[in-house]
Amino acid sequence: MAIKKVALLCLALCSATARIRHGETDKCPPLDPNWEDKLDELFSALPADFPNAIPMGLFLDPDTDLGFMLGNTSFSGLAGLKPDRPYETFCRDSERVIQFSLRATEFLQLSIPWTMCSGLNGTIRTVAPLSRIEGQIHLNKTEGASKWVLESLEMVRLERQYITVDGMGSGAKTVIRWVDALMGGMTRVLWVNMSPIVISYALEDTARKVGISLKSTTKCLHYDS
Repeated sequence: MAIKKVALLCLALCSATARIRHGETDKCPPLDPNWEDKLDELFSALPADFPNAIPMGLFLDPDTDLGFMLGNTSFSGLAGLKPDRPYETFCRDSERVIQFSLRATEFLQLSIPWTMCSGLNGTIRTVAPLSRIEGQIHLNKTEGASKWVLESLEMVRLERQYITVDGMGSGAKTVIRWVDALMGGMTRVLWVNMSPIVISYALEDTARKVGISLKSTTKCLHYDS
């Protein structure tokens, strides 16, 4: 008799939980039947190189004469960002949320060209060999139309990142390697803080080109102050 009562109690709890989940799902905007295909299309269309990723003015005041100039940063390796696990979707406060994870199958790289008044020039490169990002897209419904909003993007794995400088002599390169080894935390901070912003902008730009309505709420390095 006791076992029967426990079984009935479990059945009642499961039914109640199912009703709650069903009720929460009904409050969320429905997803398009091909939403997973849209995400696949978006990620597969990311460019190999993203030029002018970070404007020069972010690092140096154009009116300041330091004897050298930095060009606009380019970001490469975006085409190597691939989904590494199934997409997830859930309801949060009557809002539909899509969660995704992208693993870098090739090195991500930020490149900054530099030029000195003497004519010497080269490139500063910071490379992330192993990385993974996670993001969330919120589904908004306005006047019957669905709009995706990229609410968050975070670097959740970042390993073995390093920095190199081309165009200098072997002595200068040795110094850079020592500085990188001793102050690797600064390189990590650069990646953790800037790469999600650049990748968010690249996703928004790519979505526009493939006809997907996606807006990023991440502050844009290009135009926002």
